[in-house]
Amino acid sequence: LRGRGKLASLGRRVAGIAHEIHTPVNAVINTIGPLEELVRTLGQTRDRTAVTTLVDEAGEMLGVIQRGATRSKAIVQALHNYSRGDDEQPREVNLARSVDDTMDLLRHRLQNIRVEKHVDPALRVVGFAGQIDQVLMNLVTNAAQAIGQRPGGGTVSVGARPDGDAIEITVSDDGPGIAPELLPRIFDPFFTTKDVGEGSGLGLSIVHGIIERHGGKIAVDSAVGQGTVFRIRLPRQAGQGRPRPP
Repeated sequence: LRGRGKLASLGRRVAGIAHEIHTPVNAVINTIGPLEELVRTLGQTRDRTAVTTLVDEAGEMLGVIQRGATRSKAIVQALHNYSRGDDEQPREVNLARSVDDTMDLLRHRLQNIRVEKHVDPALRVVGFAGQIDQVLMNLVTNAAQAIGQRPGGGTVSVGARPDGDAIEITVSDDGPGIAPELLPRIFDPFFTTKDVGEGSGLGLSIVHGIIERHGGKIAVDSAVGQGTVFRIRLPRQAGQGRPRPP
């Protein structure tokens, strides 16, 4: 059952990423044909004013192609970073890059949502990069699902700051919040408040396990109608609560 839940979650994620890549690629493909036709017309035009107009149009089309290609490259790079295999030994993880990659891969889920990032580019923790990426992916996905398609959208905020010999990472949303009686159960395997088909109930359980393997702690603050904040405390160095291999 657990395996089927993870596969279903992976299937939804792959479908979302495929949709995200399709949009810029489609823009490139749909622009190439008109650009080719415009170039042929440009080669046959002698009127200086018409040439200037056609050159401007060509520039706009090249801009569309450039933006589409750049966006596609960013998604593929983020996917590569996210799916990289973890080494047998922990290593330095750039938290700012992990957050950026997560937001790139989840952009299709964040279209109705304002995203705030407060992460110092210099912050590093020692651990297994793929697992830390998975923590961010699951928590940001949960935050986006909490807000849903609410009119006016909402805000998801990801922050990281030094806290003594550790790093505190926060993922918060201004969604509906979690009822007090449910808070003690949210890290239990298979527990979910989502509709059937929307979640397996494994996401937060997996997050909890990863944080523990890294010698860290995770806590949640939430109030109905006021949103939710997940707080993670991870050691900066592998020697301070050394991460265990996956």
